[in-house]
Amino acid sequence: GIVALDIALGGGIPIGRYIQIEGAYSSTKTTLSLHIIREAQKKGLRCAMIDAEGTTDNAYMQQIGINTDDLLYVRPDGLEEAIDIVIDMQRRGGVNLAVVDSLAALKPIKELESDADESVQMGITPKLLGEFFGKYQMSNNRLTREGDTPFTLICTNQLREKIGVMYGSPEYAPGGRAKDFYSSVNIRLRRGD
Repeated sequence: GIVALDIALGGGIPIGRYIQIEGAYSSTKTTLSLHIIREAQKKGLRCAMIDAEGTTDNAYMQQIGINTDDLLYVRPDGLEEAIDIVIDMQRRGGVNLAVVDSLAALKPIKELESDADESVQMGITPKLLGEFFGKYQMSNNRLTREGDTPFTLICTNQLREKIGVMYGSPEYAPGGRAKDFYSSVNIRLRRGD
């Protein structure tokens, strides 16, 4: 329903897939995802917003046309809780589209509970996300096999820069490689584009 996006993607956001929207700060990642929720609600789809950043508010969502009474809105405590919420929504049915804002803001509970000088095991986030995307895809395969509408997941993510890169782009999106392997559409936004 967003004309410019539908044209750029050759038909719009695919149903039952994982879509990643990434970009620098203030590049309208959250705004785009909220507009997608609005358009999905117009088509009669039930939507959920998992807001890890805490950047959206009820008044703004209503202002852009989202029916907040019909929107499931959650602010998770950590990465594990957000994963459990999404998988639970997918398995129970009733929700067709979920937006996670943002993957970079979701931190594992073990990391959140550690002291500032404490060393935490590296690679916890990519490992958890790798397991999550595998479960997500297998659950969608089951829903499709049973004739139900598969679950569409949109995650926003921040673009960051690696230090000391001499050749190629230093930009990367946190969260490991699994998110890239499972994504059907990867939208990269830049301010001014």
